[in-house]
Amino acid sequence: MARVAVAAVPLVLVPALGAVQGGFHPDTWVWSGALAAWAGALALAVGARASFLRREWSWIALAIALLLWTLLSALWSAEPAQSLLEARRTVVYAAVVLSLVVLARRDSARILVAATHVAVSGLVLYALVRYLVVPRRFDQFQGYHPAQPLGYTNAVGILAVLGLLLSVAPLVDGGRTAVRAAAAAAMPPLALALALSQDRKSV
Repeated sequence: MARVAVAAVPLVLVPALGAVQGGFHPDTWVWSGALAAWAGALALAVGARASFLRREWSWIALAIALLLWTLLSALWSAEPAQSLLEARRTVVYAAVVLSLVVLARRDSARILVAATHVAVSGLVLYALVRYLVVPRRFDQFQGYHPAQPLGYTNAVGILAVLGLLLSVAPLVDGGRTAVRAAAAAAMPPLALALALSQDRKSV
């Protein structure tokens, strides 16, 4: 049950945020942060052991420190309102860290990597299929490169690289044949999406 719960964090949040311009707009931070915090709170309510505070307190401390630093930066920022807005985004990061710390176990690394791979690759493959199937129109900023639903072609490129890197893990891990075959099968379309994005920052 814990493995399913920790896998749900990337499987839900990555596609959900990707579908709305990659979570660029502030209104997406409200529901995504609340969803992540809800997952952590629910895990505590149904019996997650409080020992995670002793084992992984540093992750929570770092997330809180980042949030506080972002808030404090409004004191010397040239754009204080923007710093406060960034603090709202950082709340999402802190909530995700909290949910993962509460839900994860010592043996959760493999399932978490696999779930993140599925979520990222699925999002990139959707962007690729949409680019190949939907009639393309020239965009002033993105040109004819794949950008939707993330909104930016460099986001497609970055996620394609991340998907490629995550595809390597099952291949070198020596896991089940079906898992290794699925990871290998995902690599060509991810590489195609990266090439079509023509994002030099991702290479």
